This record gives sequence, structure tokens and C-alpha cells, in this order.
Amino acid sequence: MPRHRRIAWSQRQKRQLIAKGKKVNCFTNEEKEAKLDTTVPFLLESELRKLGAQFECSGKFEKHVAIDGNLITGQNPASAKGVAQGLLDYLKNGQPVVGKTA
Repeated sequence: MPRHRRIAWSQRQKRQLIAKGKKVNCFTNEEKEAKLDTTVPFLLESELRKLGAQFECSGKFEKHVAIDGNLITGQNPASAKGVAQGLLDYLKNGQPVVGKTA
């Protein structure tokens, strides 16, 4: 999931979280704080957890891909290849390889 809140929300007026109840990941709070990024004034991991997503991650700055149905998310830029592979698997086979991390 790209790093910003607008991607986490549906287009519906009720603003329901697309990822509610699903396995997802993104920059962890620890990674975000280590980068001292001030452009996004909140911690996305905390927001996702608060809004009902099943957040999962690996260690700080390690690659990790979460796959839940057709929702494929990566923890950080190191996960980009795994996210791309999950998407390719989904497009080719109709489903990503479940549990695969890259």
C-alpha cells in the first residue's frame, strides 16, 4: 500500500477503510520515526491498527509483503520487488502466491 492515508480509504462517503480486517503492512512506526519524515504528520501503522487492519511486519527496514485476497502491500521500498511479483502472480493466475515474501 502506498504510504499515505488517501490510499487506505475507500471512495465511499462513509470513508470506510479498504483494509479493515485484512492483512496489510507499510512503513512501521519505528521505520517512519527513524527516517524523521515530517511530510506525513501521522504514523500510518498506528492508523491502520486503530481502524481495524491486521497489521503485520518484519524487522526494521527488512522486506515484507502482506497478501490478503487481492490486496497486496509492502512494508517499505525493499519490498517493492515482492509486491510486484505478487501482482504479477495475481494477474497471471487469478491469485497471488499466499504467504510468499520477497
